[in-house]
Amino acid sequence: MTDIKPIDIGLGRWVTHNQMVNFLMEVYGDYLAKHNLPEVPAEELPFVTDMSDHQAWVDAFTEVWDHYV
Repeated sequence: MTDIKPIDIGLGRWVTHNQMVNFLMEVYGDYLAKHNLPEVPAEELPFVTDMSDHQAWVDAFTEVWDHYV
């Protein structure tokens, strides 16, 4: 995928595709670290940890990821 077309994130702010991917990866990594979760892709988390406290956040994050990436 190319990094040419910027993404409108609202309030007159634009970011490139790569900036959005980097931001989302940082958010996901921070969440995993804060909650002592293993560093695996979101789709693998249910297979390696109890998701009862995290499923809603991971679902919302995955929806945003799928929208932008």
